[in-house]
Amino acid sequence: MDKVYLHSLTAEYNGIVKSEKVENTYFSNIMMKKILTVGLLALVLAVSMGGVASATHGGAHPTQTIPTGITTAQGFIDLLEVITDWIFVLLLIIAVIFIVLAALQFISGGGDPAAVSEARTKLIWAAVGIGVALLARGLPPAVRNIIGP
Repeated sequence: MDKVYLHSLTAEYNGIVKSEKVENTYFSNIMMKKILTVGLLALVLAVSMGGVASATHGGAHPTQTIPTGITTAQGFIDLLEVITDWIFVLLLIIAVIFIVLAALQFISGGGDPAAVSEARTKLIWAAVGIGVALLARGLPPAVRNIIGP
């Protein structure tokens, strides 16, 4: 065999092996990102559900029950507190999920301007969700001040 031909075959083989290694590394990175994403999402959901369980089972108002009928101003405020507590918890869970997804998108975007912009938008909406959740917590005291004791 000719040395030049043998050298070109060796170079072609090395190129194939290198491209397969690069391809395998690429797919293993994608799989690692997917596993990490699913793991973090499961962790966030587990922690969030623990917070929901503690908020609905005892929590800050262990004697508070769901009002059966609104006959007084205090009954209305109690109903409003129960509703805003649920809204607060749900919005915080959604905001945490958006923050984790945005962080993962920042990491996996690799400097792609479209991915970074989308991740930034998710972070902004998470901040809006946290703001609305905090406003929901402030609604019952505001109504209590308007209606009076």
